[in-house]
Amino acid sequence: MNVLHISGAHVWGGNEQQLLSLIIGLQDYNVKQSFFCFNNSPLIEKLGQTDITILPIPKCRHGSKKYIKFLKEIVISQKIDLIHLHTSASLTGYVVTDIFHKLGVKVIFSKKAVSRKTSFLSRIKYNYKGIDSIVCVSAYVMQYFKTVLNSKNYHKLSVIYDGVTEKVYKSPVEINLKEVLNVDISTFIIGNIANHTRAKNLPLLVETLNYLVNNLNIRDIHLVQIGYFSKRTESLREMIKKYNLEQYITFLGFSDNTHSLHPQFNVFLLTSEREGGPTVILESFKHKIPVVSTKVGLVDDCVKHGTHAYVAEVGDFKSLAESISKLKNDKRIGKNFANNASDLFFNKFTEKKFVFDTYAHYNKILQD
Repeated sequence: MNVLHISGAHVWGGNEQQLLSLIIGLQDYNVKQSFFCFNNSPLIEKLGQTDITILPIPKCRHGSKKYIKFLKEIVISQKIDLIHLHTSASLTGYVVTDIFHKLGVKVIFSKKAVSRKTSFLSRIKYNYKGIDSIVCVSAYVMQYFKTVLNSKNYHKLSVIYDGVTEKVYKSPVEINLKEVLNVDISTFIIGNIANHTRAKNLPLLVETLNYLVNNLNIRDIHLVQIGYFSKRTESLREMIKKYNLEQYITFLGFSDNTHSLHPQFNVFLLTSEREGGPTVILESFKHKIPVVSTKVGLVDDCVKHGTHAYVAEVGDFKSLAESISKLKNDKRIGKNFANNASDLFFNKFTEKKFVFDTYAHYNKILQD
């Protein structure tokens, strides 16, 4: 089996971590793999220690003559059996290339997120006849994607959940989060890990904190937010200032040490309006951190409100805040959630299961 992975990603996130885990995990199944990407891919350095063939090109338009020529040559020279497309943009590049050159290989497209809107041209590419399989990261995503696909293509849909490693890594440099934040040792830490994008709905994060502090009058708390800043960051800072929350929240920006910081949260809060997974929820389950989340992605699929976590409708900051208050006041609830969620994680969402299910799907598609 000779697989070509293609990704146009240029920043690090949960999807890139999943791709890295998949490529490394598939080595145990003796799968020959190549990785086609742009020169600025965050995966190049991390894959440098593997035996995978890395095939980077300078940044260009997907579907440009340069991109088409390179992809065609890769498929021929590397004798590729199967292409696994990991981003929507990489799908564009494949569709244009295949229209001109008929690549003649099996193709799987991974759908990891729910788009806010879908253009007419996007609908055409998603329904392209040269796609053999569309793997969705959750049933939540699959149901959304059915509104984009023609009914004759529904048979191409399947669900393979993301997974995270069962290992718990220890940082060579231990970081005491409360010392970093300069807060009292008894402070209740609310954690959030998300890049500053529209889908993550971080204004709802601030609204939830505002309700906790200024309506429920809970002051011995601190919210730590970890993730890449963006053009949306400044408006979030303005909201924080408007509500006088400066002493209750810290933006740490992107961190390579989330594996060390995450276990120090008292609760993990997710406020997204759209999600495929996310894997950060799975990390919380693994570390037995109680979760409060909006009803998105795998939370909508598999997480039972009041059993594994507290779950609220998208946009409901009052419910999110009140759930955090309950967990803060009764640690037995959080402990019960954490134990149930840990069982769910080990049964359904491990990295080993994710890799095996993907490998089995590769075999199925190649045999069809």
